[in-house]
Amino acid sequence: MPVITKHNVLDIKNVVFGEGTPKICLPIVDTTKEDIIDTLDSYKDLDYDVVEIRLDFYEGLKEGHLTDALEEIKKHTDKLVLGTIRTVSEGGEGELTSLEYIHCIKEICDAYVDLVDIELSQGYESVMELVQYAHKKGVHVIMSEHHFDETPSREDMQETLEKMEILGADLPKLAVMPESKEDLLTLLEATLYSSQRLGRPIITMSMGKLGRLSRMMGEYFGSCMTFATAKDVSAPGQVPLDDLKKVLEVLHD
Repeated sequence: MPVITKHNVLDIKNVVFGEGTPKICLPIVDTTKEDIIDTLDSYKDLDYDVVEIRLDFYEGLKEGHLTDALEEIKKHTDKLVLGTIRTVSEGGEGELTSLEYIHCIKEICDAYVDLVDIELSQGYESVMELVQYAHKKGVHVIMSEHHFDETPSREDMQETLEKMEILGADLPKLAVMPESKEDLLTLLEATLYSSQRLGRPIITMSMGKLGRLSRMMGEYFGSCMTFATAKDVSAPGQVPLDDLKKVLEVLHD
């Protein structure tokens, strides 16, 4: 089960979410186990906190070997490992039925990764089943929702994050697309409001070039993790790791 050390803070193997600078996650979108491991090895000397294995890109996604693959992958990093299958409807490559999605997420949890991403759009019944399964395995849950064509209202975003907490998310995550500077401000306002009222740290971001500021301002507005790139971009607006670290350090000082 999650280790909550105080309100709005989550400690996973001494990586503390919701305290200090936002934790940095590097996604890997390689298609084979060998390439994933090569990329991990190339990240060995980089300063980051979480590695996200984007298994929707993995060519063996439906072959029933996710657990074995992840167990081998984990041996090549001392960072927290996040297993993610991003479905097509949420902006990813995973073309899965609901039953296939559930089965694959359980396979990820069976590898005892540190974190698993569960999409809210899978429906409450499936989400609750998967959250329960993940927690039984000692895996923490990032629950996510993505809006690639809009920024919902502040009230709707706050309600979504609250709903995720109620459903058992350890880290509710919301990503939206801005069409204006006002949209960016709306996302930041929702983040600040929710981070002060929910009992879990949250992850939010505004995507695209216009939303890049949101990926750097988490310490001020309450988003506990940000996604950077050291190789391939997995979502629009991700900032190169070195540039992101410089900005986070300047803002923290």
